[in-house]
Amino acid sequence: GGDGGPHQLSLLRALTKCTASLTKKDHHAVVSVVLNNCWRGGEAVVDAAEVFAVNCVSVNAELVPTCISALAKQFLEIPVSPPPQRSEPQGGDDEKEAVLSHGVHRVLSRVIETFPTGSTTLLQQLKDRFPHKRRDLEMQRCFLENALQVLEYVPQILAPLLDEVIDRMVQIDVEIVVEDFVGDADGGQEGGDELFDMELPKSKEQEENAERAGKLDVMMLLTLDFIKTVCDASKPPIHRDALFQTLLDIFERRILTTFRSKYTQFLIFYASHFRTRYIQNLLSHLLKITTATGNNFPDATLLAASCYCGSFLARAGFARLRVTATALRLLATWLDEYIDAHDTDPDPATHSHFYVVAQSLMYALCFKMSSLVNDTKHITLVKLELRIDKVVACRLNPLKVVNASVAGQFVKALTQNKVLDRALLEPILRRNANLVVRGAAELAEEMSFFPFDPYLLKASKPHIEAIYHDWQGEADSDEEDEEWVAGIGSNSEPSASASSRHHSMIEESIAMSLSSQLSLSDAHSDGNNSPSWKPMSFSPPSDHSALKAAIQQQALQRKPSNNIAGGTPPRQHSSPATARAAASPVAGAFLAAPGMNAVSASVPVPNGVPGGGEDSPSSKRKRAKRQDD
Repeated sequence: GGDGGPHQLSLLRALTKCTASLTKKDHHAVVSVVLNNCWRGGEAVVDAAEVFAVNCVSVNAELVPTCISALAKQFLEIPVSPPPQRSEPQGGDDEKEAVLSHGVHRVLSRVIETFPTGSTTLLQQLKDRFPHKRRDLEMQRCFLENALQVLEYVPQILAPLLDEVIDRMVQIDVEIVVEDFVGDADGGQEGGDELFDMELPKSKEQEENAERAGKLDVMMLLTLDFIKTVCDASKPPIHRDALFQTLLDIFERRILTTFRSKYTQFLIFYASHFRTRYIQNLLSHLLKITTATGNNFPDATLLAASCYCGSFLARAGFARLRVTATALRLLATWLDEYIDAHDTDPDPATHSHFYVVAQSLMYALCFKMSSLVNDTKHITLVKLELRIDKVVACRLNPLKVVNASVAGQFVKALTQNKVLDRALLEPILRRNANLVVRGAAELAEEMSFFPFDPYLLKASKPHIEAIYHDWQGEADSDEEDEEWVAGIGSNSEPSASASSRHHSMIEESIAMSLSSQLSLSDAHSDGNNSPSWKPMSFSPPSDHSALKAAIQQQALQRKPSNNIAGGTPPRQHSSPATARAAASPVAGAFLAAPGMNAVSASVPVPNGVPGGGEDSPSSKRKRAKRQDD
């Protein structure tokens, strides 16, 4: 106890003299009790405990687990810092707690230094003692803060410990129901931004949901703080790179295909903003899956990677325009070759991969089109290289199948930025208004996942909002525009009420919150279609000759010739596998060269394309600052 300092000091000194006689079988309890109760006896007692623990592990390896277990237990009881929710500081008590925590970590670091293989035992102890997700917020905060501090002197357990931490966070994340905190339908995004400023709901389920959100918020804050500390410019690059690679590996294994993950993915989002090569490396992995050949990845993984790719490109306010342009070019190249290989009517079941990639491109362009068009280096990318006219006019008809809000906002962005003429799009929209494609609604619902939707956890939000691209919308969108795109996403005959609801969706457009997406998923909680369900096209025979002639005429006016995407006409392929195989090497532009560390990979931008070639004078002046990238 705290009042037995002199007695504890005498006991520790006596035990230290006979550590050679201590054994695990006979003295396990004695060692545990001493190391569990010596932290509040004063600095002299802590110093004596350090000598005792080091002597124990030096002379008897059997006592290593006993000593480490007793020290790790303190992580549940002694916080590193005072709780942030205290209305008034506790003065000396807070300082004393910080001293106690420092003492525990000092002794533990000496034990690991004396017996290095004890790090394996320490890792297992941390996993075993990690608080269950039902335990209270303060215990979660106390333990995680201590566990992350361990990584400062035991870096060799970084990967497995972060894997355990993020796994625990995901378990809480998937149980959070955002709808409980977003007000009525008229509240929109504005209500969500002040999520935890609202008066807590009264029902038991909603109170439990608020408690889960609070726990995850604290855990996200501590982990984001840890990432910021490690990625600080003054720290060795090897530590930054190791941390990012660890987070990327965990993202692929734990988060990428986790259904209903809402916030944990922002760890890799935040970590990638510290270096341009981290952005490139993350996009490399996502594009590698998105443009995969054959059946290398399950459909769920392809869907998730495509959604993450589009959402990251849209929301990463820190990504340089040339990096975004390169990724968009890769997606467009894949779509271009897929269209060449499949001259067929819409079929969501057979061509789901195409529609997912098309939506990713559209979604990203809804956010980035204005910036690209207004940049002299990238205006031709949007107007010529991406072949948007070919994508929207192809027989696969992605505007009819993808998420209605994405399609609607994409069409408005095309015309407002003068990428495509309105006259070119009108025949497609008129035809889609009366077209029913079976299976389109189901696929659009599956694709209604935007993983980097606005971040609503209040305490950790400042880390994200500074680097986050919020939806700005288009100014002065008139009623005529709304009427013009009203039929894009309707898979049944529109009624007056349905039309009204659709107008509201278009107005909210890409800024629709994750809560609205989850409510769609709740309506089909099993997530599976009936075994007898077969999507089929009800599209009437149509003559595309007039539409194709208009596209060709517009292309001739822009004089792209056959050099739109690299100087040669697109290749023809005979099967889906061949089409994807042809597109897959394109993703190599984002991948590391053979023999290079993946984290050090950079995105080569060829000469002769927008954003490529020699750096501008301003870029040269900044090169020294960007050396680490």
